[in-house]
Amino acid sequence: MTHPLARPWRTALALAACLLGSTSLRAETTAPPPSYDGKMELGVFIPFSIYDSDFPVRDLMGEDDEIRNAFGRGIELAYNFSPSHAIETNNSWIDSDSEDRRGDNHFSIRTRYNLLTYRFTFYCTPRWAGFVMAGAGAFRARAMEEDHVSFGGRVLTAGAGVRLYTSHRSSMFLMVEGARVNLFPTDANNIVIAWGITSHFGKGPGQFEPPSKTDGGE
Repeated sequence: MTHPLARPWRTALALAACLLGSTSLRAETTAPPPSYDGKMELGVFIPFSIYDSDFPVRDLMGEDDEIRNAFGRGIELAYNFSPSHAIETNNSWIDSDSEDRRGDNHFSIRTRYNLLTYRFTFYCTPRWAGFVMAGAGAFRARAMEEDHVSFGGRVLTAGAGVRLYTSHRSSMFLMVEGARVNLFPTDANNIVIAWGITSHFGKGPGQFEPPSKTDGGE
């Protein structure tokens, strides 16, 4: 004979099993991709450069003015040694202008950043990841008129950003970095804000499964 209390317990257990089964099925159908394919990255981005106002384009007539902050274009290529460690090169070109003779004359300037950086990525969720980066390279400001002096120097850079993995093979990112340019007599401190999209390619499935919480993020 079945105990009177057994039937409610059996019903509760059956309902719990159904709920767990439906939750598991829903998670399987809506869960984000479990891995990111490809050790190589190729991306394009839009940089916005904020120039140090203490370092204008030098005018041979003695009327120096600062470079106007402006948007540009860039390309990056990266190699991922592991899900967390990567080395990348990013190159950007930004067309801007400046003025002299108290605003009577505006002239074009083309600036260029060529950087080699190390990037460390830490995963927040299966789709979102933060990263920090640091590196070095070169900066060049080219005045597009003969009576202005082009200049440039070595760059040390550091920054941070966030990346959204939109699929196994693609992502987008937002990054802010500071660029310290070695110029005479003192260094210039520029800031670059960049948004871009990236394609991941190379080796096949399972190469970039997000780190689990049990293995310390590696």
